[in-house]
Amino acid sequence: MKTKTTIILGITLLWTYSIIYAQSTEHHKSFNLAVKDIGFSFGNSDRFTGVRFNFSDYNIKRIDGLNITLGTPGYNAEGKIRGISLGLIRPEANDIRGVTLGGLAIFGGSQLSGINISGLATVCSGDMRWINYGTLILGAGDNLNGINISGLVTMSLGTIHGFSVGGLALVAQKEINGFNLAGIAIGTGGNIGGFTICGLAMHARNIHGVSYSALLTADEAVHGIALSLLRLNASQTFGICGATFLSIDQSNGVCFGGFNKFREAQNGVSIGIVNSAAALHGLQIGVINYAANNPKWAKILPFVNFHY
Repeated sequence: MKTKTTIILGITLLWTYSIIYAQSTEHHKSFNLAVKDIGFSFGNSDRFTGVRFNFSDYNIKRIDGLNITLGTPGYNAEGKIRGISLGLIRPEANDIRGVTLGGLAIFGGSQLSGINISGLATVCSGDMRWINYGTLILGAGDNLNGINISGLVTMSLGTIHGFSVGGLALVAQKEINGFNLAGIAIGTGGNIGGFTICGLAMHARNIHGVSYSALLTADEAVHGIALSLLRLNASQTFGICGATFLSIDQSNGVCFGGFNKFREAQNGVSIGIVNSAAALHGLQIGVINYAANNPKWAKILPFVNFHY
């Protein structure tokens, strides 16, 4: 009987130890209620699945499940977090996927994907995907894809694709595509495509789709419908363009505005108070219409001018 009791007690103690144990290395100290690192963890466990509470993550490897932190994280260049991550100050790891909420900020390394919401700034050195929000700043070192919203600046050193809003500015180094909205400025060194609205200034190499800004500039061409309250400046236009002042090298389609200047050629229809074309191939309707390639008597005409 005593032998049986001793065996049962030993098994119980071993089982209990396998569930309740402490992890203690130089950087990883934790108290765990778990079986094979699955369960509950309190402290800086480097690998864990389940519910984990920690003050500050440092040099983690992989955490799956619910991860809750209170303090500022340390070095986590190789860390991976999967699931729900809640940080009073900021969750941070190299690769974060799932639902991530940061009281002040969220910092991702190579990837940040899922639902990412922070009180001030949501930033990733690599790609950011799905639903991304930063009350002040939203920024990606590579690409920003999905629903991207910030109160001040939404920016990417790569591309921005999807539904993107910047309270003040929307900026990308390579290109911006989708539904794009900013209070003051939208700019990229590449192309803008989709439905784009900006309060003050828009600038890109090429602009495609439907676009509006008080000041609109394309280094090369505008394709589609482009409207500007003040000035539209482009090398070429294809489609419908309208502004108080149009300054275009070569237009192809329909243009309307107050003062329309075509530095090289106007191909199509121009409607405005003043229309001026170095070479007219189409129709001008306005108070004053100038076509440099017309005969002397027809270079400047009121109301209508044309050349075919």
